[in-house]
Amino acid sequence: MKLKKLRSHDHPDLSDYVVHLVGRTGKRVDEVPEDIQGMAPEDRLAYILRDGEIRAFPVFGGKEPVVCFSECTRSGIAALVASGRYHPWGVAFHKDTVFRFGGGPVFYIRGDEWVHRSRMPDEIRFRASRFWPGAEPDAGEVLHQDIATESDWLHEREWRVLGHGNPPQLCFETNDVAFLIVATRTFRDQLGTWINEMRGPGVETPFVRLPLMELDKS
Repeated sequence: MKLKKLRSHDHPDLSDYVVHLVGRTGKRVDEVPEDIQGMAPEDRLAYILRDGEIRAFPVFGGKEPVVCFSECTRSGIAALVASGRYHPWGVAFHKDTVFRFGGGPVFYIRGDEWVHRSRMPDEIRFRASRFWPGAEPDAGEVLHQDIATESDWLHEREWRVLGHGNPPQLCFETNDVAFLIVATRTFRDQLGTWINEMRGPGVETPFVRLPLMELDKS
């Protein structure tokens, strides 16, 4: 089978790219090692580019190790960063590239239907996301946490790819990368120098040619 390319959309509210933001605030799942948690976002991005690997971890409420992306537009990514939840550092791929890696957009399941998720095949369960506003119990009623608690992440327009290997990860080539999200343009020159020192002269060339989307930290 020869897979056709995904359709491109000339639409102001749609993007042909997905972005993996490498730094976020708040609680993390227990599976994320302390050495990764302790890295500055720009260092995480540098290691991801050097190794051609993005580590995969379970999302909250899930067991499958995944790599998460957002298909937001530039203004959408800027809004995620401005909300304070994410740092302005990331790596972007064309949606067609991630689709060929086995990824796709998440599908949303109501909280009162979430119990059925466990019966889904492993091959698709990793892309399920609970969508629910939360609920207050009636007198004497006890609600399961899937019903009682809110889960609404529609604004992230999430895509997921299942990780493979040990440790689970998504592997890519430098030419798979569409562009980088950075807080400062000097990062590219610093990255090229660092890659040169780690892997030898000339290896930094494809990295310093990567297009940049610069986002202010504010």
